[in-house]
Amino acid sequence: MSEFVKSQFALAATTLTDIYTCPPGRKVDIVLYLCNRGGATTFRISIAKDGAANANSQYIYYDTVIAANTTLREAFPLNEGDVIRAYAGSADLSVNTFPDSSDEIATI
Repeated sequence: MSEFVKSQFALAATTLTDIYTCPPGRKVDIVLYLCNRGGATTFRISIAKDGAANANSQYIYYDTVIAANTTLREAFPLNEGDVIRAYAGSADLSVNTFPDSSDEIATI
């Protein structure tokens, strides 16, 4: 895995998965790519402040449809301990995360 790739997952169907956790003492701008390798399906993305347990208030996308064979790109600023989570309606979604630039933002 490249030093620039922060995480890569082939999401399991109907399972909420921790995709990326911002390291202690850091702030990071993360770019997330969600790739649909199959037919149209739904997805969810949430940001858990300080790694909090899953809650409805954390969702940025909820049961949103992603068309067949398409990719969504989103950027998220994170503070230390924040967690990006993703959920797929089918097993056809892949997620990759990268820093927004070649460097993570330095110590808080």
